[in-house]
Amino acid sequence: MTEAKQFRTRMLIGKEVWVELKIPGLRVFGTFYEFYESNNTIVLRDYEVWRLREGKWEQEEKGELIIIKGDAWAEIKVPKL
Repeated sequence: MTEAKQFRTRMLIGKEVWVELKIPGLRVFGTFYEFYESNNTIVLRDYEVWRLREGKWEQEEKGELIIIKGDAWAEIKVPKL
């Protein structure tokens, strides 16, 4: 019998991630900085906000820190663990 590897969201700290937001055509890229389990909020460092316009992704904004509340994001994509 093999043991399943346990995964915790905090394991993503320091990894580059894409965060798909619940708003269609909007995603955020950045370095996972912090995760607050109490309200499911994530914080990204050195972030970029991307918007899908006419079939192409365009960078809309960038900055140092962004806080994404738990009810705003749908999924986190990690290119490589």
